[in-house]
Amino acid sequence: RGYMCIAIGQYDAALAEFEAALSLDATNGVAANNRSVCLLYSCRLAEAISTLEDFVKLDPAANCQQAVLSNLSVLYQMTERGAEAKQTLERLALALGPDDIDTSVMQLTAA
Repeated sequence: RGYMCIAIGQYDAALAEFEAALSLDATNGVAANNRSVCLLYSCRLAEAISTLEDFVKLDPAANCQQAVLSNLSVLYQMTERGAEAKQTLERLALALGPDDIDTSVMQLTAA
């Protein structure tokens, strides 16, 4: 239902769906990512970033997922502290992420 709400531009309703999914399973990376997307589409950038940061902090070894880190990197690019935050994210991804994590997808090493 959350995806359907996003498709028709009902971001608050979609947000509620993804929050419900997270209340059932806080380790659901898809729900965390989509909650963040809904917040971004609702012009709530700081909350979108916090959603993904908090998700990663919950269990860094398990939650350093490619899609989560990629989206967090894009969100950081929208902030004043973007370059610094992205460097920290890159270190975290390399230290705790899976061995096959592709940091180039996160645009972390770009000049």
